[in-house]
Amino acid sequence: MHPMKTKLLPAIAILLLLSTSIEADAESKVKCEVLTIAASNTGGGIDPALAAHAAFFKQVPFTAFNTYKLVHRQNYQLELNAPHTLKLPAPLNGALRLNGQEEGRFNLTLTVGRPGKKPVAISGQASPLTPLFAAGFQKPNGTWVFTVICNQNSITTH
Repeated sequence: MHPMKTKLLPAIAILLLLSTSIEADAESKVKCEVLTIAASNTGGGIDPALAAHAAFFKQVPFTAFNTYKLVHRQNYQLELNAPHTLKLPAPLNGALRLNGQEEGRFNLTLTVGRPGKKPVAISGQASPLTPLFAAGFQKPNGTWVFTVICNQNSITTH
């Protein structure tokens, strides 16, 4: 074998191992968008930014409110079993955890709390077409609704 080829083979092998590792790492991460929504009965309807989810708000238990306003939208990149701290309106705090994946659905745990109170953990599934909804966190004049949509496509994370 030519001496140059002998020197290149280990370098090529290392590059192949590195590229495989990078691909596996990218596949183990899931991109999730978390929407923080203020629900109330102020007669404001559904925020145009939430139009893609309007059908969900016309179903029980969401029919208890007639106004849905998007307050915050944030993208996160989650890794398996690693909770990610969420940016939520004060005084709320929260985390989102990816527990696994099955048949294109992502198993999640959304935890939301307030200072001095026990946090509430909601487990469920989300996919690109079916978000995870969590509601019932009281706020003045209404309630908070959190919507989580996940996929493995590239998005900008914050």
